[in-house]
Amino acid sequence: MKVKNEVQAEAFRNQLLDTAEEVIKEVGLDAFSIRKLTSRLAYSPGIVYHYFQNKEALLGALTKRGYQEIVRLLQDASIIQDPQERLEACLRAYILGMCERKELFLLLMQSEQEVIRSQVDLLEAGIRHKRASIAQMCDTIEAGVACGEFHCEQIELRAQVIWCATYGLIQRLHKEQVEAIQKRCLIEEHIAMILTSLR
Repeated sequence: MKVKNEVQAEAFRNQLLDTAEEVIKEVGLDAFSIRKLTSRLAYSPGIVYHYFQNKEALLGALTKRGYQEIVRLLQDASIIQDPQERLEACLRAYILGMCERKELFLLLMQSEQEVIRSQVDLLEAGIRHKRASIAQMCDTIEAGVACGEFHCEQIELRAQVIWCATYGLIQRLHKEQVEAIQKRCLIEEHIAMILTSLR
């Protein structure tokens, strides 16, 4: 396939990433390969190496795109001024978004591959300076503390624990496939528990 300009190159690169995500959804991350990807597209494996150095680079690009999608989900809710309402909206948007995108959630949060882990791990000290999602939650909690809505001294630690608890809920929702009413109740109870822990 000959690419004529940068717009076409970017479009084809995105097509590769979209197709990679589809293949991962079908065969699983561990069974994913460049050969399976190019077989789906009816191209030789060499075309992928024109856009990505190797499989790890492709997975890294897919992870980066997925993480940017999460940040976009959170940004839509981040315009809310009241810290409590903002935190509630961000958590709800994240949970619902990750429930809708199971493959993305599994790719980002359950992979053991280093190229993915290096972009999504969030438990080290000072992580708010590396991860926009944690930084946004820390900023929201700090705003709540500043106006007296929240009481929290270890803000980054609290944000990390909130993300871990939220990740756990989403993982169980995927695994157990609960009915819609129960799912909604669990999400609302989770958010209420987090807000109570900050008051």
